[in-house]
Order: sequence, then C-alpha cells, then structure tokens
Amino acid sequence: MLRWLRDLVRRVAGRSSHRPEPTVEDVAVGEPNTPGRETPEEAALAGWSDTARARVVRTEVVSADRVDVIVDTEPPHLMRVFTRRINGLWYDAGDSAE
Repeated sequence: MLRWLRDLVRRVAGRSSHRPEPTVEDVAVGEPNTPGRETPEEAALAGWSDTARARVVRTEVVSADRVDVIVDTEPPHLMRVFTRRINGLWYDAGDSAE
C-alpha cells in the first residue's frame, strides 16, 4: 500500500495526524525521495546535469498546484516538464518532448 494512503487511513481512523513529506510515490514519477523545491522552475531544472546547460524558456500555469515548465538544453532540445505542488513544495512529475 502506498505510504500516503496508509497514513490517510490512519488519520481517518484517528491513529495519526502526521503526514510525512511526500516522496516519489505521491508524485508518481521521478527519483525516489526527491526533495521538494521552492518553485516549479527549480523543480524542473533539478534533474538536469550541468553539461546539459538547461534553462527555463517559459512556464505555463495549468492550475494552482500544477505548472508546466518549458526547458531548453545545449544542444537545443525543448522539453515540457510537468511539475506539481504537494504540501507547499514543487516536484518534477514527468516530462515530454516539445
């Protein structure tokens, strides 16, 4: 059972009111135990190596908790990185070629 679901069941049952920091299981995509970031742009750039020279081209707000970040690299290759906000922090939730 996913940890967040187990914790939800415990909260509803009155056993626990603490919800731990979400992990990749909550976001559904990415590296295990990826730390959350302060902005969607930071979350989108976190997975790129320095050699890729990744940079944000633009952001597209989908909802209050979802922002698509368009990232370009060297050599040029546009990617759309889907980010989600969970408990106030932003996480990379996958990407696709632009």
